[in-house]
Amino acid sequence: MANRKYFFLNKLLNFRLFGFDVMGYLNQSKKDIKEKKLFIFFGVLNVFFTNMILQISLIYFSTQLATFLSQLFNLNFGYYMYGKKVFKVKELKKRDFINYFMLNIILWNINWGLISFLNIFNISRNISALALIPFLALLSYVYQKQFIFLN
Repeated sequence: MANRKYFFLNKLLNFRLFGFDVMGYLNQSKKDIKEKKLFIFFGVLNVFFTNMILQISLIYFSTQLATFLSQLFNLNFGYYMYGKKVFKVKELKKRDFINYFMLNIILWNINWGLISFLNIFNISRNISALALIPFLALLSYVYQKQFIFLN
């Protein structure tokens, strides 16, 4: 009988919320938590500068060119900051830069495509660009951690 009680308690504590491992998130190491905080800090800086470039560029250029210019800044600033400051890579390698470049191309196309798609429904390109930030940041973090900046 006692095993059954603990079985249900264990199931209750180890549930997934929309595929998200709640207890796994709560039981993270201090290193993982610090890494996420650094990613958010440098991410906010990167998003701020990248979006300033994007917002101003959207006034003067096509969506394609505006997102390209902002991603160009993001490529250089983000590669260094995330590699050295967040994921603490000792040496930034050419292979890592190529992978980060590929990530930027993917994110640029997603950003450009979704801004253009949302604009079909008369949603401002500028509002769309701001609304996409959390989604693109999450994709970026997961991809960088799993495929680019491996320690």
